[in-house]
Amino acid sequence: MRHQTIGWAASICRRHDWRLRLYGRGWDTHPEFAEFACGEVSHGEDLRACYQAAAIHLHASVNTLVHQRVMECAMSGGLPVGRLTTDAVHESVGFAEREAVLHGTPCGTDKATGAVSYRLSENAPLAAVRPLREWLGLDTPEEYHIAARKIEAFQEPDHPLSGGIHAAWLFGDLREMTVRTEDDLERIVERAVTDAAWRGAQSAGIAERARERCSTTAFAERVLGLVRRSLSTGSTETEAAGR
Repeated sequence: MRHQTIGWAASICRRHDWRLRLYGRGWDTHPEFAEFACGEVSHGEDLRACYQAAAIHLHASVNTLVHQRVMECAMSGGLPVGRLTTDAVHESVGFAEREAVLHGTPCGTDKATGAVSYRLSENAPLAAVRPLREWLGLDTPEEYHIAARKIEAFQEPDHPLSGGIHAAWLFGDLREMTVRTEDDLERIVERAVTDAAWRGAQSAGIAERARERCSTTAFAERVLGLVRRSLSTGSTETEAAGR
């Protein structure tokens, strides 16, 4: 998948006479992409400058779009663009479904299967994923059904989506910031090259969201909160034992 995405980028850059640079080990021996190889970039100011200088940086991973590289790129003033994956779509849609189950009002229940229905017009998170689903060719009726097994899983406090961290949260509109085809990539790169205000706004948005939940400062605040709650619980238990 990664090599296919680079192939798209190479074709686009050749058509437009744009520069493509591949950083890291081994690209200088690649039979197709050696001409773009630039060696390794050290962490720190060199990598920060690399992030800032390019119109976009490509993130093509079969694992996740919510990645450290994506966040540090945006925090350095760069614009990360992701290769869309099925998992990223499932995560983003799953978060909307979880919000509906936990905070929405159902409009019906299938007695045979236990599936619960929600009206999109009455549920903002589900309505928000309709454009994404339609972009992918998926039907999203007004009455949206959620399977019983999902409903049960969503109730768990340690559900993977309980922190609200998923691809659409980080990137924003996945239709605008991720690619499925070479045409998608060409459209985004061209806009980043020609519209500096749009590029800056997208980069700043990703950076702001990453700082809010995934920065070292946010992590430290969560650790301190955990310690405070632990100390508070310990004090309460001690007082109860004393009484």
